[in-house]
Amino acid sequence: GIYSMSFDGDDDYVNVSNASSLNINGNVSISAWVNFSNFDNSLACVMSKAGSAGGGYHIEAAGNKLSLWIENGDDGPIGVTTNALDADTWYHIVGTNDGTTSKIYVDGSLINSVSMGNPGGGEGDFKIGYNSDNVGSARYWNGNIDEVAIWNTTLTQSEIQSIMTSPPSGN
Repeated sequence: GIYSMSFDGDDDYVNVSNASSLNINGNVSISAWVNFSNFDNSLACVMSKAGSAGGGYHIEAAGNKLSLWIENGDDGPIGVTTNALDADTWYHIVGTNDGTTSKIYVDGSLINSVSMGNPGGGEGDFKIGYNSDNVGSARYWNGNIDEVAIWNTTLTQSEIQSIMTSPPSGN
C-alpha cells in the first residue's frame, strides 16, 4: 500500500508494452492488490492485454465489482464477476483461466466461476490502470494498484493464498 501505484481516474496509466511474454494463448493467472477511491468510472481497468482483433485478458470494474474478462477471438469476451466491493479498502484480486473455466478470487477466496476457453494472445499493449483496446474516460482507474503479476499457468487456491501473504520474487 505505501509504495503502490496511484491513479487519479482522469488520465493516468502505465503502458508496459506488447512484450511477447504477455501474449498468453493458454492457461493464465493475473493478480493485483487494488483499492478503489470511488466507483465513478464504472468500467475502470486494473490491467488489460487485448487488441481490436479479439483475444486477451482484463480485470476491470463493473460498477462496484471487478470482473475477469477472457477473450479468445471466437466467443467474444466472457466475464466472471466478484460480489460488491467497498471503496477505500485493499483487496487481493486474482483471475485464472485453465482453458475450460475462468475463476475470480478475492482475498484468497473463490467468489465466482464461468465456462470459458483460453484467451487469444491479444496484440495490444499491456496496460495497468486503463483498458488496452477500449478507450474513454470511464476506463481510467481511480485508486491504487500494487503487486501486479501474470503467470502462464493456472494458480490453485492454496497458491493464491500463499502469494497473498508472501508475494513471490523474481521473474
